[in-house]
Amino acid sequence: MRAFSDALAGEAVRAHATPGIDMSKISVVLRFSRSLRGLQLVNCDLGDGAMDCLADALNAASDAFGNGLRLESLHLGTNHIGPDGAAALARAIPQSIRLLALEHNVLSDDGAASCATLLEQNSALALLDLSFNHIGDLGVLRLLDGLASNCALEQLDLRGNPYDPAQHAPALEPRFALLEGDAAPVKARVVFE
Repeated sequence: MRAFSDALAGEAVRAHATPGIDMSKISVVLRFSRSLRGLQLVNCDLGDGAMDCLADALNAASDAFGNGLRLESLHLGTNHIGPDGAAALARAIPQSIRLLALEHNVLSDDGAASCATLLEQNSALALLDLSFNHIGDLGVLRLLDGLASNCALEQLDLRGNPYDPAQHAPALEPRFALLEGDAAPVKARVVFE
């Protein structure tokens, strides 16, 4: 119980290699903590169902305090998150998030498409780690499309995915993307290898 009350008052909640995380407790922390800045649940075997719960909690936290949740960092690496979990997260990520790490999951091209939609809608995200997620050429193309309308992202990590980096290099040169006929600078660094 003490750890739970500490989480409500603290700036970060961390769990590593802890299967069986009680998402109802995470939900309470998200909903009622005004000081939480980081949530790190790595290698906790969460899956898509837990992402639905997390998305509901993120939405409720925003509703409860009128966008009072100021979460800046969300790290969910190595959790068997698939396309459905990515879609749920993309719909619920608060505008305050600056770092979203989803490395070593199973997002595939469909999950990448959800992350691309997030890139189009989020104006604060600075780092998106999608390394080792079974993202192919279609997913990378969709992410590059999402990146074209995002001026905030500084780094998109795509290492370890089964796509052809040479095929996508022309889309990043001369580091300009077309937005409704206008040229806008793309400042994000895309890490392929």
